Amino acid sequence: MGEQSAEGIDFGGYSAFGLVGGTLTLGLSYSHLLKFERVELSSAGTSFVTRDLTGEYEYPEDRATLTADWANDRWGVYANLAYIGPFEDTPDFDFDGTLDYDTHASREVGSFTTLNLQARYTGIKHVKLLLGVDNVFDESPPFAIGDGDTDLYGYVQSQHGPRGRFWNAKAVFTF
Repeated sequence: MGEQSAEGIDFGGYSAFGLVGGTLTLGLSYSHLLKFERVELSSAGTSFVTRDLTGEYEYPEDRATLTADWANDRWGVYANLAYIGPFEDTPDFDFDGTLDYDTHASREVGSFTTLNLQARYTGIKHVKLLLGVDNVFDESPPFAIGDGDTDLYGYVQSQHGPRGRFWNAKAVFTF
């Protein structure tokens, strides 16, 4: 029980080149889940079954992150675009306490994309000043009914965050 196996495709790459008096570094990270199986107790509780969780509740098939960082000797700007693909909602379709996503199809929890930006200044010796904004477009997580137990907030806590646009500032001193 609890044994699981996963198959997927992961792709990532970075490239840096000179641009407008600085260096631009672009990055891409992509994962596609082909198969995710877990051994669980059957609905009757009398035997073990292998369930395919690919695309089911909390297991989106696709995730991607695109990053861009431009910097010179004093200034820098960083952007992070994060994508979490859609997946099925309601693993306990009839809320009777038994997971039945392998026998019932449910509504889809939509994809979720957020953009985070940060500017930095490093022109003062031993000091780095940063100003950022997370979730620039103030995106709300996609609505989810959830499992009727732990996800009672209208979104899937393990995959999405409820925090909207969030500004931050930081000063880092090195000694």
